[in-house]
Amino acid sequence: MSPEYAVILMLLLALAAIAALRLVVALRREFIVPAEHSGVLYRRGRIIAVYPAGRHVRWGLGARLVIRPSVSSPSPLFHAVNSA
Repeated sequence: MSPEYAVILMLLLALAAIAALRLVVALRREFIVPAEHSGVLYRRGRIIAVYPAGRHVRWGLGARLVIRPSVSSPSPLFHAVNSA
C-alpha cells in the first residue's frame, strides 16, 4: 500500500470516528428532575416513563420530557406545620 492511500485511509477513519461520536452524543439525553417533582417522558403523545427526582440518562430520539410537581408526596413543610 502506498503512503498516499494510507493517509487517505487514516483520514476516512478519523471522519468515521467523528461521525460516530456525534451520533452517540445526539442519542444520549441526560436530565435532572428536581426534588418534589416528577419527570414524565412522552413520545408521539404517549407516556413512556415517569421518573422520580434525581439524575437520569435516557438513550434514543423523539422523546420529550415534561417536569411537573409531584402530588403523591406532600412537602416536609406540610408535615412540620400539621404536626404542631
